[in-house]
Amino acid sequence: MELSSYPSSAKCLLYEGDVYRKLAGCPGIANVIWFGMHGCDYSMLVMDLLGPTLYSVWTQLGQRFSTRTLLMIVDQTLEVISHVHSRGYVHRDISPSNFMLGPTKDRIFLIDFGQSKKPVTKMVPASRRRFSFARPIVGTPRFTSTFAHAGVEPSYRDDMESLGYLWVYLACGRLPWQGITDRTGPAKIERIGQLKMTTPVDELCSGLPQEFAAYITYARNLRQHEMPDHNSARQMFRDLSERLCPNEDLLFEWMGIDLDAGDADSSGENVPTPSGSDEQAAVVSGLSK
Repeated sequence: MELSSYPSSAKCLLYEGDVYRKLAGCPGIANVIWFGMHGCDYSMLVMDLLGPTLYSVWTQLGQRFSTRTLLMIVDQTLEVISHVHSRGYVHRDISPSNFMLGPTKDRIFLIDFGQSKKPVTKMVPASRRRFSFARPIVGTPRFTSTFAHAGVEPSYRDDMESLGYLWVYLACGRLPWQGITDRTGPAKIERIGQLKMTTPVDELCSGLPQEFAAYITYARNLRQHEMPDHNSARQMFRDLSERLCPNEDLLFEWMGIDLDAGDADSSGENVPTPSGSDEQAAVVSGLSK
């Protein structure tokens, strides 16, 4: 249950409840039991109880996933975002803290739709172009798209690009734009955007199968109003899974393990990550075989 008393956040909570209602029935979307005003001062959102976040599970398992588990995460996160897009919404805050395990721990759920919105799907005249470097970043800067950093109106490709950064983060333990200490606030976010735009995709995905670089390149090359081909992307990674893990069971490695429901914030730059090239190499070694 989520409760809000401030006018602006209360309005956001009611909006989020309405988005959940419109996404009802989609795999990986939690069931909302009730949302609305409680008296005159509070808004409430009541939904099914979920398990720990993906970030929490990743941390409890030593900040590394097996190859099979990572590729199953890729498949399920792509599946849920495809349903969100099919209903006409862009999530805009893809991060490991916004994916949670379901009660049976074999299904990944996407949460936190307070910042989601319907993208502009019609062409905008040049005189009214929706582009501004002053547009504030929405979501977690570590995972936001290069288009969001450039102030482009949100679209489906933003979620797709953010998913790619999420997978690389889970596979390698960090992203090249983490650990900026010489800047704070807007200047730090601007520097993160600069590093995203200038880091070659092959360098970003170093040590990973070429499918990861191909996917991020595909996401960045999507046109603003284009609906992504989610099914082809899922099939590409399923083929990779069959090639790398042909005889392994389709079970997440956390099945049968007692997981702590607690979570840490993955939105800051001080999230603990493996240090040293040897540890990072150990994380990606299974994927590069």
